[in-house]
Amino acid sequence: MFKLKPILWTLGCLVGSVFICVVAIASWLRFRGPDALVRVDKSISLAEARRRVEGFPFPASAHDICYAEYGQSQEYEFVLRFEAPPSDCIASIPNIFRWQAKKSHEVSDEGANSKCEYTHLPRTTSLRPVSWFDNAMIEHGVFAGAEGSHRPQVWVDEDKGILYYREID
Repeated sequence: MFKLKPILWTLGCLVGSVFICVVAIASWLRFRGPDALVRVDKSISLAEARRRVEGFPFPASAHDICYAEYGQSQEYEFVLRFEAPPSDCIASIPNIFRWQAKKSHEVSDEGANSKCEYTHLPRTTSLRPVSWFDNAMIEHGVFAGAEGSHRPQVWVDEDKGILYYREID
């Protein structure tokens, strides 16, 4: 009887340790993925995009819309593109910055639009690969925005009539 107590105690510790390990592994497997992961690599309609990307100020002429979003803990990345006449794309820039400011509850100053030539867009980090964004090269266009946490960046390809939007954290 005397030798039975240490064996039971050891067996109880072993069972408890296994249980804790199983719970820890199950929790890790359950929560290891991103909080948000959305990929729309095939173009969607304006109506569908308005349903999916809440409040984004697409111009009425926008079409062939793609977007991708990734979020986990304190990491965030959102990229979007649409096609429209270049004048509509450029006219959308102030509306996009107002939308961003409202969404983030911060004043968002887009600064002045600046011309950009032969510009490669920055590559996505968490969403890679995003062929419709990562491989984009603008020969003649406009850029507005700034680097930084939740600072919107907008590029307009004036030759092709494509607007690209990026927000990272």
